[in-house]
Amino acid sequence: MLVRLEWDSEHFGLPVARIEPAGLPEEELRADLERAREEGVRLVYAFGPENQPPAEALLAEFGGRAVSTQVEYRRELPRTVGPPAPEGVRIEGWGGAPAPPDLRALAVEAGRFSRFRVDPGISRDRFEALYVLWLERSIRRELADHVLVARDESRTALGLVTVARPDPARGRIGLLSVDPRWRRFGIATALMAAAEERMREAGCREAEVVTQAENAEVCRFYATTGYAVAHRERAYHFRPAAEADA
Repeated sequence: MLVRLEWDSEHFGLPVARIEPAGLPEEELRADLERAREEGVRLVYAFGPENQPPAEALLAEFGGRAVSTQVEYRRELPRTVGPPAPEGVRIEGWGGAPAPPDLRALAVEAGRFSRFRVDPGISRDRFEALYVLWLERSIRRELADHVLVARDESRTALGLVTVARPDPARGRIGLLSVDPRWRRFGIATALMAAAEERMREAGCREAEVVTQAENAEVCRFYATTGYAVAHRERAYHFRPAAEADA
């Protein structure tokens, strides 16, 4: 089924849709892409198993390319509080004020391996605006319940994490980012511990997060902090009726 995505269409300035459910047989995928072409849809998202990629001929016919491997990690929330922040670093909630430049830069850094960043058909400006808006909507509590920021004694933002609660028993990490100059100092570990504490306070029993397999450093981080792979799928972007870049 071809599902029109109004928000994405408005953001990218062209008709965007998603094919649901994931992992359709190739004949059904082709039928949806043909419908998208007939309706003038210029960007289509599709997802499927890693071991069952679409035929090269189908990708070529509809302007398709594999853009990322999405990996979902989950863990049962521990009952104990995680490690504290490094000395001189504080984790604090961000209020309702718009994000300053340092927080916006961290949001963009969080998406450096995202499918919107690696797709050459999406401009850098559109990608950056997408992640800044993700942060702003999280601050407004539209996409998250908490925005937590790690700061040093000079009030410099070193990292951030957003936390949502999609259902009563489950918490979700949205954006997680650490300034590249401050990686391997325990900032990400402290942010995750603070995020999981917010989840426990809300009554959650499980945490989840989605990242990209191509981001090997982050995948190793989740694995070493107790998260296990729950699901993997390949993401594809098709341009059945494309005329220009997004």
